Amino acid sequence: MKKEEDRKGFEYHLDEESIKKYKKKPLQLRLQWLYAGNLFRKHYSKEILKRQDELRKK
Repeated sequence: MKKEEDRKGFEYHLDEESIKKYKKKPLQLRLQWLYAGNLFRKHYSKEILKRQDELRKK
């Protein structure tokens, strides 16, 4: 396990049950969530967007 000062960002875990519940949601609702997330992201600072994009490349 990494030392507390070495940690960056966060980690999360989704269990199979949570994934199954998500898949049962209507496609329309899931797309609305994605769209809302994209709208929120437009208002983030350039620094946050840069960091998110760097994490996506890893």
